[in-house]
Amino acid sequence: MRHQHPHYPQAARGDPPSRNARRLTAVLVAAAALGALQPTAAHAEPAPDAEATIPPIVASYASDYSVTTTEAQRRLERIPKMQEVIASLRNAEASRLAGWGIDHHGPLTAWVWLTGDEPPSTASTAIADAHTDVQIRTGATHSHAELLAAQDRFGNGGDIKSVGAVGQTGESTSGSDWLDELSSIVTFTGLDLGNNGIYIGVDPELAADAVPHGPDNPHATGSPGPVGRADDQNNSDARLTAAIAHLSRDLDEHIDVAFEVVDGRGVAPDTEFDGGRGMSTCTSGFAAVTRDTEVYGIVTAGHCRNSQSMRGVSLPWLRGYESRRADAQFHSIPTGSGHILHDDYVCNTSGWWHSVCDVQGDTTRGQMQNDYICHTGKNTGTTCGTVTDISYRPTSSDACRYGSETGRTITCSSVFVRVEGPSLYSCGGDSGGPWFNLGVAYGIHMGSIHLTSTPDANKCYVPAVAAFFSAIDEVKSLLNVNILNAGSVTVE
Repeated sequence: MRHQHPHYPQAARGDPPSRNARRLTAVLVAAAALGALQPTAAHAEPAPDAEATIPPIVASYASDYSVTTTEAQRRLERIPKMQEVIASLRNAEASRLAGWGIDHHGPLTAWVWLTGDEPPSTASTAIADAHTDVQIRTGATHSHAELLAAQDRFGNGGDIKSVGAVGQTGESTSGSDWLDELSSIVTFTGLDLGNNGIYIGVDPELAADAVPHGPDNPHATGSPGPVGRADDQNNSDARLTAAIAHLSRDLDEHIDVAFEVVDGRGVAPDTEFDGGRGMSTCTSGFAAVTRDTEVYGIVTAGHCRNSQSMRGVSLPWLRGYESRRADAQFHSIPTGSGHILHDDYVCNTSGWWHSVCDVQGDTTRGQMQNDYICHTGKNTGTTCGTVTDISYRPTSSDACRYGSETGRTITCSSVFVRVEGPSLYSCGGDSGGPWFNLGVAYGIHMGSIHLTSTPDANKCYVPAVAAFFSAIDEVKSLLNVNILNAGSVTVE
């Protein structure tokens, strides 16, 4: 059930940035985007006997969106370039930005959505007109910043009755008493950029009396049966239906943006570990197993120091440090608790969910020059760039230290890899995250250089970064590990 569906306008063109601080002048934005990023030409359809060589990501995209593998390949090559155009439009229209995205069903179309009915700026129009698959849409009611504020104000719903309408001041004097139970059943919230609103996940089973049953609740369809009965699922579904109907009605006066109440059952912390996730101070890289002792664990950056935890579990340091040739360390997964280690890593953070990819293998530094690869960090998400140097040597005073205890500075070897890109992001906390391309592990993130003068507090929100990482072959050699690529492992 969706409340206050916004109107989708038909023609104009545009998009918003979750990174409001990124703003370039209209002239620079137009100049940067006009001459580049034209649609990529299609590749020839592979012969039937070449089907086995089709990358899994291409086959999956073709299946998900009912296109040929040729078209899937073309789209996947085009999407990073579309993202760069979107970023330019988001910067140019930051004050009106409401939403942005890429439509995959039907023709591949990138779009930016702006508030109000006024046309976009001349610079933005010029950018969009240079690309037949990019649109600027107008007519949104709320800006991206307003949606974020509404989401933050709602929180977990605990104060919803006392604060009144989200985004407004004053108190509400009406509403159901059961809203007092809201904080106990809300399991997540998020932004729906395509509908200019927010969504709220609820699990009514978390609070026995959260959704009234009986004559006071015309939406209820029965009371929960005893645990273990065959109709448990039906009762759970009915309770969820009642909660959604109740919330959609009773929250109307408390939330002044479009919202949707959705199924939030089953959300809970787990004990599964993979790459591209937040750790105590850094980001997890790839799952690995030691060659000598067959201990399973996670690789991250050596400068992240020895004490790390993930998903609330302390991960003991086993080996690793900042050496001449690699900045990496290995943390083992504790045994005896049934923890699961996946050979997956987060490879896409563009939606409210995180897409994961399987590690299919790894590569050597000599095969990386001018590759287009991506990185996932816990603070900047998944962004991509081009390898510009495979013989990079960091020379800052803290670039290479032999051992985290001694702090003895040594000279880095010329074996690190540098990546650059106009839409590449990196900042503190991203260290240790995976560098990858289509299931191939490339390395472990080490650091970055911001190509513009940027205060430390804003570095997570400014693109055009030169990043550098430890090549995966150097990491494996330093730690004496193999990168896991054989599926999931239960750590006994």
